[in-house]
Amino acid sequence: MATLQTLSPERLLISVVIPVYNSEDIVGKTIDRVVSFFTDKKWAFEVVLVNDNSKDGSWDVIRERATNDDRIIAVNMGKNFGQHTANIVGFRYTKGDCVITMDDDLQNPPEEIEKLVLKHVEGYDLVVGTFGEKKHRFYRRIGSGLMQFINKNIFTAPEGFRHTNFRLIARPVIDRILEYRNHYPYTSGMAMMFSSRQANVPVNHAKREVGQSNYNFSRLIKLAWSIMFNYSAMPIRVLVGMGFFISFLSLLVALFMVVRAIVTGNVGTGWTSLMLVISLSNAVLFILLSIIGEYLAVIAQQVRMDRHFFVNDVVGFEKADE
Repeated sequence: MATLQTLSPERLLISVVIPVYNSEDIVGKTIDRVVSFFTDKKWAFEVVLVNDNSKDGSWDVIRERATNDDRIIAVNMGKNFGQHTANIVGFRYTKGDCVITMDDDLQNPPEEIEKLVLKHVEGYDLVVGTFGEKKHRFYRRIGSGLMQFINKNIFTAPEGFRHTNFRLIARPVIDRILEYRNHYPYTSGMAMMFSSRQANVPVNHAKREVGQSNYNFSRLIKLAWSIMFNYSAMPIRVLVGMGFFISFLSLLVALFMVVRAIVTGNVGTGWTSLMLVISLSNAVLFILLSIIGEYLAVIAQQVRMDRHFFVNDVVGFEKADE
């Protein structure tokens, strides 16, 4: 296996992982262009296609390709688990020195893989393609901005570093990702967590030729929500801050009631003491619940399910470990 000190494209085995969902009309063309690119470059490669329980004939297309080409592996998921889980499943079937992830709709032109690989051989273990002019819809651009905020604040992405689904991940990083147990995998975040040298390279981004994106705004919000709760204690820490702020306000209210009772004497008997007890009790309970929540968040981050998916069928991989 090549090391970062001895890298050259000709010495690498390059794996390409492509999640597939309802792409019957385009995935065959995507495969052909990927194969053609590597054949023209004379680079060693393999392609792992993960069918995420498509409702059309996508599985039939990729199964046929895997049956007739030993460089292609087709994996059929038992349910629709989402793109990030499909990536993780695909990683399990790769043997390459590095892994390329890309979409199934040719919005990531296979010819742009060369730019990722050439940057990788400079010594980077995570290379992400960035798009000068994205062909996504407006809500996708909003969602991308939200994900960039999360990547920067949760995964400490370097200033200006951008994440997309078109990326190259070195084998050591892939191995670390596969060892990390998380019920809600997020490929970009885990790649950032376990890589040492990251780089962006500008690549072309094409308009989708057929069909439409399977992502919608609600899915993007759901993904952001899952990331915040599974990769950080940010929500709990916000609540802790709110708890202390409300507790402080409660103490001020209680103090105000006591002073007003002393100065004016026009508060009903027992009212001041009752408000004081309630305010102090709520303050203490809020702080205690916040602290308990903080501990639960830490425990949840460390206790993960070992396997959160299942696969129905694999074609082109002799030693499938399911």
